[in-house]
Amino acid sequence: MFLWISINHVDDIQRRDANAQDLRHAHPPPRRARGHGPPSACAPHPVPLRFQNPHRPSADPAPSPEPAQVSDIEFATPQEAEQAFYQAFERADLPAMMSVWADLPNTVCIHPLGPRHQGRTQIEASWREILSAGLRLRFTITETQYTQDALLAVHVVQENIQATGESGRRTPILSTNIYQLMDSGWRMILHHASPAPRAAEHGRSPSLH
Repeated sequence: MFLWISINHVDDIQRRDANAQDLRHAHPPPRRARGHGPPSACAPHPVPLRFQNPHRPSADPAPSPEPAQVSDIEFATPQEAEQAFYQAFERADLPAMMSVWADLPNTVCIHPLGPRHQGRTQIEASWREILSAGLRLRFTITETQYTQDALLAVHVVQENIQATGESGRRTPILSTNIYQLMDSGWRMILHHASPAPRAAEHGRSPSLH
């Protein structure tokens, strides 16, 4: 009798263990990484979404104009650089204009009756304002005087300017253009323009460029 009860008791224990094993396989407990807290502590937190009010202007300032890239064109002579300068002026082409200028801190540009602009950033800003005005100009260069050595060339010229749609010519401008020979060819380092004296004597308003 005692032996039969013991055997039945052992059978009951084995059946309960088998049922528990089946339940563990059907619903395994969550695994916990070593050294971490309970599973709930490792659950990712939702990230709040950000929405921008379309009626509120952006806090970021407007981007600055992209600077014109330095051209890899090599001007073999100062005359080639000067021709490219006035062609860019006529086409209102800022990148072509800045390709003529040397990328040096001591470059200077003075427009008629205007202040001195020094360095590439100031010079480019002044030409950007002039060329974006929408005027299309034609230049006839006269009364040229050239002085040149191995590294520098000084051109003193008269700019006779006519704007598209205008019947008469504008006030002539006397300009001094200086070019320097660099590794990339001849580049402009100074442009200084002012009204011709006879225009000032007759009280004519000077052209601005």
